[in-house]
Amino acid sequence: MIAFRKAQGAPLRLRLTVASELTGVDIASSLRSDLGAAWPLAVTVEDPASAGVFELDAGVNARALPEGRLWFDIRFTRAGLVVQTLTFGLFLLDDLDGANAALIARAGYAGRGAVEGRVYITAEGEMLDQICARELGSDALAPQVLDAHPRLAELGPIYPAGLALFLPSADRLAPTTTQRITLWGRA
Repeated sequence: MIAFRKAQGAPLRLRLTVASELTGVDIASSLRSDLGAAWPLAVTVEDPASAGVFELDAGVNARALPEGRLWFDIRFTRAGLVVQTLTFGLFLLDDLDGANAALIARAGYAGRGAVEGRVYITAEGEMLDQICARELGSDALAPQVLDAHPRLAELGPIYPAGLALFLPSADRLAPTTTQRITLWGRA
């Protein structure tokens, strides 16, 4: 698995080398996610008769690539016959500064002055209510943090390691009022 960090919206280009020359070889490649989405990659061979250097380029698709685990599929064909296939993993990490700025802007936490809060990077197996209780002082703030990160619910309740969450300072969040309801009416 290769870890690759890129700024959001930046191009994704990888230069690879195979041990043999690439004369008469056609190369097709794509990226795919675990959920089945696929993005074709443009392939450029630098010098087919030399060391076998080629470049994979996601082009405009690089803006749409999700952060996380992706798979490169590369197929080498000669005279219409598949001579070799390669699959390798890529763990795509967006540049934290760009990702965090986008999170802050999207979440609408920016007031008139500087944004108050910080970015929290999850550890494997953490849950939002635990993070809010420990970092913000109350698990009751979890719905507000979840509302600020629209796609976070798609990950399910248990988070992978390395997920960036913007946590505003607790005084920037609206206080929650909880009303207790019992079987016999309100408490």
